[in-house]
Amino acid sequence: MQVCLFLVTTTVVALNSLYFKRMLNCYRNIGGFEQHDYSVFVSVFDILLWALFMSAVARATGARPLQLAAFPRRALLRVAAVDQLGTLLASVGATHLAGQVQVLMNQSVLPLTILLSLLLGRRFSSGQLLGAGVVLAGAVSAVQLNGAAVSASQLLLRSLFIFSAAQVAVASATLLKEALLQRPATSQRTNEFDEAISLGVAIAWRRVPMGIALALLVPLRVQSHSRGLWADLRDGFLCFCGQQPRFGDLGCPAAAGTTFMSVGFYSLQTFLCLRLTQQAGATIRSIAAVTALPLAQLLFAHFSGSESEGEELGTRSLMGLVLCLGGFAIYTSAEKRKDGAPQPSGLEELEERLRKLELDVQSDLPKPAAEDEGTKILQAADNLALSGDERSRRRALVQNVNRLLDSIPEASSGSRP
Repeated sequence: MQVCLFLVTTTVVALNSLYFKRMLNCYRNIGGFEQHDYSVFVSVFDILLWALFMSAVARATGARPLQLAAFPRRALLRVAAVDQLGTLLASVGATHLAGQVQVLMNQSVLPLTILLSLLLGRRFSSGQLLGAGVVLAGAVSAVQLNGAAVSASQLLLRSLFIFSAAQVAVASATLLKEALLQRPATSQRTNEFDEAISLGVAIAWRRVPMGIALALLVPLRVQSHSRGLWADLRDGFLCFCGQQPRFGDLGCPAAAGTTFMSVGFYSLQTFLCLRLTQQAGATIRSIAAVTALPLAQLLFAHFSGSESEGEELGTRSLMGLVLCLGGFAIYTSAEKRKDGAPQPSGLEELEERLRKLELDVQSDLPKPAAEDEGTKILQAADNLALSGDERSRRRALVQNVNRLLDSIPEASSGSRP
């Protein structure tokens, strides 16, 4: 089931990459003197349409409303803010980047997710890191760029920086969603489908005001001929309606249809990524996004039209796909071995604490302090989930703690350093 979900998610991520780029191309100047775009409008309006679409899907599928009390309000706001920041940065940065460059930079989300997970205390086995490395190598090897794709007209250093920052936000949001979906309160829900789609709706509607706030607080511009935020929002909406508010807005007649297609794929991607995160974790979700590169490269090469100059498909794409899928297999296999391996129960630590307590008692530790530490050891031992021989060891541990505490003379309780 997880493999099927992984493959479907990978395909949808690739399609979303294609239509996201095509949507941005509709809102950018083509051949005009002013090099402008409506990327900030897209980052706000696109999310509004997405929230409406997600709500409609939730109603149509009969998904039960999310019990928001099960989730910390601040956690939902954090996810919405980081998610929306990533969308804003991606919209602004991607407008002046070739599709292949975007796809290549999207791969940084995998090492970023692993790095952030390590900083949060999660540990990966060598097999998992090897699998992730193979996936990343396959993604990078699939990229084929020529001079046209990285020319000054398509690739701006500012765009690269902004789009790179977007990947940090995406990786952070993925881990925040994983934390929400794996909270004990949510794990008791019987319908995981309801949980995934309802959480998506809850985040979507919180992202709408976040989008407006970020557009006001972070007035980023790649183009040098911005007429101001409100003028850009107004003209962006006119472009969506099919008009051409400024000279060179040749993509506006197709803007509405392309936007709706992009929103549809983004909504499907949102749900699938939440389900994949729910079932397999944030790292597998990032691996799915990275594995989409070869398919996305094929789509950009064959369906992006004249804007895909220099984006040619070769045998490297097939090689990259094979490497990505092989890396996924290595990672999941290592994860299963890691999950199946016996994990430290915590009993060894308690036994070590008992040995230390015995030494402290021999050094005239006051009885109240010894009883306090002994009680903590007994409580910790009682909370351990053990089986087989470990249960016998726990009984012996409890007996030794009680015997030690009983052996401490009352006189030592009054001793002080």
